[in-house]
Amino acid sequence: MRRGLLFVLMALVAGTVSAAEVSGTWSGRLQTDISKFPEKYRAQVKAGLAKTKLTLTFKKDHTYVSVGSGPDGKAHTSTGTWSQKKNSIVLVTKTYDGKNRTGDPVRTVVLSP
Repeated sequence: MRRGLLFVLMALVAGTVSAAEVSGTWSGRLQTDISKFPEKYRAQVKAGLAKTKLTLTFKKDHTYVSVGSGPDGKAHTSTGTWSQKKNSIVLVTKTYDGKNRTGDPVRTVVLSP
């Protein structure tokens, strides 16, 4: 559940970005509306968010590398491709911790400076 939760949370980062600002490295924490989670998981999600860090590097060739630490404190790396759709970045994950992730759901992140 933790890995799935991290992916869900990646889709809920708040903010906006323009096309000229995408390439480069972005670091920060994840944000989400905790009220969207079942009551029994809210404390766990809140505690996990406080421990979670994320760095996304968007390359000009439309590939990305994501390095993050989840609620368990372990580092995780994913790679894939990105595209921009209006004010959002659409991520297609190709690998997660070195393993192929064919068929993973597409994630949309919105970055804020």
